[in-house]
Amino acid sequence: MKQVRAEHDSAITLLGSIVNLTPEVLRDSAGQTPQDRVNFAMGRVNDYLDRVLHGRARFFPLPPFLAEMLRAQASWKVDEAGVRRAVERAQEIRADSLQATGQPRMNPAPGPAPIDTTPRRTLR
Repeated sequence: MKQVRAEHDSAITLLGSIVNLTPEVLRDSAGQTPQDRVNFAMGRVNDYLDRVLHGRARFFPLPPFLAEMLRAQASWKVDEAGVRRAVERAQEIRADSLQATGQPRMNPAPGPAPIDTTPRRTLR
């Protein structure tokens, strides 16, 4: 049980330092109301994700126990505007990386997929 607790505490501490969000920061800097603290935390998470997308930070996946708890107990939703913004940003990053490598962009061939014309042995 001590090892499980130590791994849990270590993961939470590491995640807090990566996102730059600790209980002390929330208490001292986030405002007085619960909504102020939620908005502050969301800003920190968005900043971290932006740093990951720009290659300035390494992606750290949520520990499974935390991901499961957040899915089950936290109120969350998929925001269309956020998904659209993420897709646009990913397209910008892809275009930038293609320009940086100097490789031509490949386009799919027109028409349907080719038909497999490999001769097959049939049983009679």
